[in-house]
Amino acid sequence: MLPVAAYSVLLVSALQTLVVPVIANIQADLRVSASAVSWVVTANLLAAAVLTPLLGRLGDLRGRRPVMLGVLAVVLIGSVIAATTIDLPLLLLGRVMQAASFGLFPLSIGMLRGELPPNRLTGAMALVSGMLAVGAGVGLVITGLLMRSGGDYHRLFWLATLMTAAGFAGAWMLPRRAAVATGRIDWTGAVLLGTGLVLLLLALQEGNTWGWASAGILASLAGAVAVLTVFVLFERRIGQPLVSTRMLTYRPIVLANVAGLFLGVSMFVVFLSVSPSSRHRPKSAGTASARPCSPPAWSTCCPAPPGASSPHRWADAWSSATARRRPSCCRCRVAHPGRPRTEVTRGHYFQ
Repeated sequence: MLPVAAYSVLLVSALQTLVVPVIANIQADLRVSASAVSWVVTANLLAAAVLTPLLGRLGDLRGRRPVMLGVLAVVLIGSVIAATTIDLPLLLLGRVMQAASFGLFPLSIGMLRGELPPNRLTGAMALVSGMLAVGAGVGLVITGLLMRSGGDYHRLFWLATLMTAAGFAGAWMLPRRAAVATGRIDWTGAVLLGTGLVLLLLALQEGNTWGWASAGILASLAGAVAVLTVFVLFERRIGQPLVSTRMLTYRPIVLANVAGLFLGVSMFVVFLSVSPSSRHRPKSAGTASARPCSPPAWSTCCPAPPGASSPHRWADAWSSATARRRPSCCRCRVAHPGRPRTEVTRGHYFQ
């Protein structure tokens, strides 16, 4: 089970980085503008922002194994479409279908939490999370090798098809488990979130082309603010929201999300910054783009395993150092080894 989860997460990031170094090649072959071809990346990330929480919730309600198989089937079809088309709209459709792969990450983490004992869970989650960086490195290196002699970028999508088929075969062998939750899916929230993000990204994507003061850009920005505001208000009012906005008031979650946001932005800035340098030499774009990106992608997976146990070591050290100074009313304690770690502080319970 752990190898399947690790490979699924590796597949997530590999599918994203495979196309980044060959954006210039795609633009040249399809004969479209730079703004139009950039939607090959943007449409994928936009769909992922909506599909990831939706698929995670669907896995809780319907079982993670069938949802993973469905996701991989959709990604497989999308990869075949992208590998066989020479039309930009169909390529974007394939990339949107590939965005369903982002749902494999929460599904894999949820599967680990349901199957592994507590003493193995932290290390397994660290290993699976580290596969995001490994997959990014794999995608960039493979792109460089396949495009080194100016090959057709379609072969990258055929490779994605083979990798997805392997993931489907692995997911098929997962044990069948019952659903872990009951309720419904927040389809209204998904529509509001998707609409708001489309309007926002449309303005950011076409601002330089249309003009930042143009009516279309201003209308898109105003619409994005209005729709996303309605989304937040709606999510706060329902019992089973797509995205729990109330959790964003909890400081550790806020800090983790902010750190993840800046990390994601910095990685794509690095990936995309090398694309312009390859436009002058499309035949060597893959190799030229992959070289500067590969070392950071590989090095980011190194801190994951040792970092997994750091929170527990720091928590134990802090608990021992402050035991004598802690007021009796706080009643803080750390669980014994082998038992669930529970801390009670000022009436709040953290499991």
